[in-house]
Amino acid sequence: LADIAISQGRYARAEKLCGEARLHVKTRRPRRGTSSSRKVQRASREEAALLATLGNLRLRQFRYGEARVFLERSLEGGSRHVPALERSLIWNNLGVLHAQEDRIEEAIRCYEEARKISAALGQESMLMTTEANLSVLHAKRGDPSAADAACRRALAHETLWGSARTRFLRLHATGVTSLL
Repeated sequence: LADIAISQGRYARAEKLCGEARLHVKTRRPRRGTSSSRKVQRASREEAALLATLGNLRLRQFRYGEARVFLERSLEGGSRHVPALERSLIWNNLGVLHAQEDRIEEAIRCYEEARKISAALGQESMLMTTEANLSVLHAKRGDPSAADAACRRALAHETLWGSARTRFLRLHATGVTSLL
């Protein structure tokens, strides 16, 4: 529910829901030596999801330092605790964060990680978004051939899985690339 509130720009509601979820995760956290590994794994997945949601919320609030901490902590459990699609979204959000801070090379690394996971999952929409973001970053660093290649890949993915939002992202990337 917090993710939906974030997507609707209802940050106070998302904050409240995350607070409630924190309490839930804290009270369900297994005590040392008393739980099976399955319960530990479930608690870790819940905690990773909460950290990712808090990271997304802080990113949208332009609180980048906090966003980075939450997003990086959400990835600490690796594939054991974070499903692949969620990892792809977290890497994408880290790319957005680094791009906002003008840390281009770090943003590119994060988007490439998101692209690798999304490709393995066949997530065309996420691939289109990632390629469009990469195109803009390659253009910012003055690499027109890499920007154009990423833009072309974005177009191929948009053709397979397009929406108004993904089309806007791809057109924005095309415009930025054409300025080079």
